[in-house]
Amino acid sequence: MSRGINKVILIGNMGDEPIFRQTSTGLAVANISLVTNEMKRNTETGQITESAEWHRVVLWGKLAEIANTYLHKGAQIYIEGHLRTKSYMDKQNQKRIITEIFADEMLMLGNKNIAQNVTENNSYEDKISAPSTINKTHTKKELPQTINHPKFSQNLKPAITAQNDYSEEIPF
Repeated sequence: MSRGINKVILIGNMGDEPIFRQTSTGLAVANISLVTNEMKRNTETGQITESAEWHRVVLWGKLAEIANTYLHKGAQIYIEGHLRTKSYMDKQNQKRIITEIFADEMLMLGNKNIAQNVTENNSYEDKISAPSTINKTHTKKELPQTINHPKFSQNLKPAITAQNDYSEEIPF
């Protein structure tokens, strides 16, 4: 029996502040807008163009609470999840379809926005109260001391992104 795969991996920047609410049962929900950028080189003119794609992301439970606390407009994050499509009737009685990413995991990249929230009384490690890779099953409040979770310095700079142009290496 064959099965399909519904998996989304995104690295992008927050387009706005998270919209946080709780369901009637008390489950936390956060909606965020995420923008991903792609740079392409026109093979005829050599001109580089940048295009942006916007994504609706839904976070549940502890992920939503963490997003509400630590994520801000412009923050760079990694999202791993799956697609969900839903339809509804708008005010003009037209059928609308939206696709959202339901996040299973989130990773905060860089420390620009988090470091701005660190006060004189709190260290960077105190501000991060959960592991850097967060999913629904994590409930610990302390950082694991493994090679995958090194101590962070407040002097870290954002990661440098590189542009790879493989258009001349493709044999066809």
